[in-house]
Amino acid sequence: MLALSGSLLASGLGGCAKPVASDLDAFPVVAMNKAVPYPTEEERAKRVFEVSVIDRPSENLDEGTLVKPRAQVRHGLEKIAATFGAAVIERSKPEDEALRTDRERPEFEGFDVKIVPSGDYAIVTRFTTHRHAAVWSKPSKLPWQTEADVAKKPGTCTHTVEVAFDVELVQKAWEDAVKRTFLVNHKAQQENKDLDQACTISPVTIDTLFETAISEALSCLEIPLGTRVSPRGHVLAHRKAKDGESHIYQISLGIEQGVDPEEPIEFRRVEVSQQSDGSEVRTERVIASGVATQQITGEDTWVAVHADDLTIPILEGDVVKRSFSKGLITNLTGPDCKKILAER
Repeated sequence: MLALSGSLLASGLGGCAKPVASDLDAFPVVAMNKAVPYPTEEERAKRVFEVSVIDRPSENLDEGTLVKPRAQVRHGLEKIAATFGAAVIERSKPEDEALRTDRERPEFEGFDVKIVPSGDYAIVTRFTTHRHAAVWSKPSKLPWQTEADVAKKPGTCTHTVEVAFDVELVQKAWEDAVKRTFLVNHKAQQENKDLDQACTISPVTIDTLFETAISEALSCLEIPLGTRVSPRGHVLAHRKAKDGESHIYQISLGIEQGVDPEEPIEFRRVEVSQQSDGSEVRTERVIASGVATQQITGEDTWVAVHADDLTIPILEGDVVKRSFSKGLITNLTGPDCKKILAER
């Protein structure tokens, strides 16, 4: 897919030849124009984001029933952030089931409230639904059976648990800004044959159903949330093969930020628009993608991009991020995230 001259990259995603110092000599330096707006020194230095997870008290829900679900969601969100390369601060201990908020909540006595440092991002979560319901269905009656016969047959108890929670990604600054809100709603069901129309079930089984629903819901947050808190770098330099077909770009993400050889990398352009009130809004869009070569250090990587994939020039200072996607098997066997997750 990506064929670079010399031995910098033997083949695209299929395999890379290990580079040596002379490899770069086959790619003359290309002068670059600078992106506008150009990243500040602080933005260029800040590659890994600090993230904290914060609980919000729920309205009209029994806080006592939310202790375990809160802990599961909090630990799950921390795992997502850490897996995608963020630095999780105030990480929860596995046994920590205390409510954690970013401000004093004296009305919630009995919870060990902790003040969370600001960091770069706060992932704020709040439960809106947490309920269990059971429905008993009569057994089917065959033509030759009497009502007395049917009464001896077990019916079907359908147990349904439903969870819903909001997850806000808040950028911490002089004034906190909500960058994205995820609305999560999911159900888990279990059917049992039972003569008891009350559909009695053990608390352990109900807890397991809730854990399943929450776990599946959290899996839908991995890509959309994890990508937003993953390390962020910038384009530093550009070299081009003499035949003009192959380009390599030096980026300020390396092994220490989780980049591996042959990993896909996104190039993003920051665009500024003016609001009616005079304020500026920054947005990003993907302008190109490439693959990390073997020319990689702890702090930087050379990324290969084929000329056919360059619809607009990549500029010095353009944003770069690792590119994540779920595998085909996960998409086929996992939960239907289109029904579980909404973003705004």
